[in-house]
Amino acid sequence: MVIVLENTIFPTDTPEELLGYMARFRCESFGFCFDAGHANLMDGFPGKRSADMVDWIARRWDGNIRFETDTLGQLLPDVVTCHLHDNDSFDDQHKLPGEGSIDWPRLLARLKKAPRLRSFQNECNYLRYGIPASRIAECFHKLTENIAVAIEK
Repeated sequence: MVIVLENTIFPTDTPEELLGYMARFRCESFGFCFDAGHANLMDGFPGKRSADMVDWIARRWDGNIRFETDTLGQLLPDVVTCHLHDNDSFDDQHKLPGEGSIDWPRLLARLKKAPRLRSFQNECNYLRYGIPASRIAECFHKLTENIAVAIEK
């Protein structure tokens, strides 16, 4: 069993905060859950501003969001599991992978390098978007083909 902490969209769960916990409590029973959608929200790009983010996220940061440079790169050595979902990088929409702005081939290539990766989880909001189970299964089958080697270690 491994207890994991997840990168979220709040000041309390930035990579810097999570890495601080890892430095203090490093052991095989502690790791990270990399949330692809949350990283897409919190990783900045040229021109991305706090004012562009959905209001409820901006309020959590008192209107001054500190965008990250590379959440996955910072957490990768200790990623044990991951939540896979997509968004437009401004709202936590929990869309099916491929229906937002995440570069999935690049992300999956990087996840293959996570030395502790054991599993991943579907985090799309299938009820909100009316996504049938067969479509979710097909999507995640394609994703698993890309990262199965890493998980089978």
